[in-house]
Amino acid sequence: MGEGTGIFWTFSSLAVLVAVLVFLAIFVFLRGKEKNKPDYYALFTAGAVWLLFGFIVNNQSLLLLGGVFTVIGLWNKDKWKENRKSIKDLNKEERKIKILIAGFLTLFILLGFFVFISVGKGIK
Repeated sequence: MGEGTGIFWTFSSLAVLVAVLVFLAIFVFLRGKEKNKPDYYALFTAGAVWLLFGFIVNNQSLLLLGGVFTVIGLWNKDKWKENRKSIKDLNKEERKIKILIAGFLTLFILLGFFVFISVGKGIK
């Protein structure tokens, strides 16, 4: 293992830690205002994605969690429309937060793709 590999993983770990802390801060900030009902449609969607990804990478943990989330979401299908809001229905602050979160997610997906490609080509 070369010297560059250690630095790469150190920065990657630091980036993941910062991302988790940012999302945790946003979550705590949003949760402090009011209690939200669970969004069963989002739970179903996340479960379906995890289930599919678990099949692709042959990971039993993702399969199990994806299956549980999907079943919970389907079990409460009658409550799917309770928390659904269009971006037009949000106030200015909520819209700004949603756009910020979408931007962070896009950035991390692109960074993850770059790391995936870099590791695959042996870039250190």
